[in-house]
Amino acid sequence: NDKLQRQFVMELQDGSFPRLLQEAMDKMEPNGTHEFYHADVEHWYNVVYREMAWVDGRHANLYVLRDITDAKEYEKKLALQSQTDYLTGLYNRTCLERELEKYIEEAKRTEQRGALLYLDLDDFRRINDGLGHQYGDEVLKSISESLQKIDGIQKTCYRMGGDEFVMVVPPRYFGVVNEGVMYAHLIKNILNVPTVHGMGADGRFGEF
Repeated sequence: NDKLQRQFVMELQDGSFPRLLQEAMDKMEPNGTHEFYHADVEHWYNVVYREMAWVDGRHANLYVLRDITDAKEYEKKLALQSQTDYLTGLYNRTCLERELEKYIEEAKRTEQRGALLYLDLDDFRRINDGLGHQYGDEVLKSISESLQKIDGIQKTCYRMGGDEFVMVVPPRYFGVVNEGVMYAHLIKNILNVPTVHGMGADGRFGEF
């Protein structure tokens, strides 16, 4: 159709479209389906291939090519929502439980060590009760942004719920991010900022 002709205009002009289709076919079973990503136009496609007999009895191959980019983007959005905390944007408890197992396996496989820091804010309820939940939300978001600035754990920070956070040091960063470095950063750049001045925290550090 016109939409696919516009998206594959270069491939149709230079004759590379059959090769692109063949590459997709090579990855699927006869009378099967396959999804592939076309990087040049940043779109996802689903190819359906069927062997059939034409009206005159001749053997024919039927190809159906559908643009499934919108569906893929929706799946990606749902997946992201299921593993992130809606308020802070950090990964959530469910994501931690899944990924921690992966990091422990990595540590065993590479014969390295990793670490985990649990952080629980002290007297956070006092902020919610005294200044309101809206202010408390801003505090949580400020702390979350600061946690993601620590080298080595930018992508491994998790909000467990309420005022509890967990940071995982993957084995590949264990030599760079140690207990002292993490606590120094927390005290200097997180717990002393104006929004949370005077707040303390209970932290526990463990290795795996």
